[in-house]
Amino acid sequence: MVKTDKKPIKIGVVIVAYNSSDDIRKCIESVQAQTTENIKALPIVIDNNSADDSLLIAKRCGALTIENQKNLGFAKAVNIGIEKAFAESCEFILVFNPDAVLIDG
Repeated sequence: MVKTDKKPIKIGVVIVAYNSSDDIRKCIESVQAQTTENIKALPIVIDNNSADDSLLIAKRCGALTIENQKNLGFAKAVNIGIEKAFAESCEFILVFNPDAVLIDG
């Protein structure tokens, strides 16, 4: 195998959470599982003031998190996540729901 100094493509996966504790762990883990030698999948969770453990679970899973002090709605939370993805030098952005998972293939 030939080694190159090429950096992996960084993809920011923006996940808006609101009382999503039942699903958020599987979602984040499925995103992280997509990281390879050529791709860095970065889960970014925007928590819309959940009353459950969504934010805590996201932090424990290693996702980047932003905690809104009130529910700003989906669109505003997505925009906040996109700004964070650009700040993290992501080249691509995927907006993803917390009750979804990525699968191989």
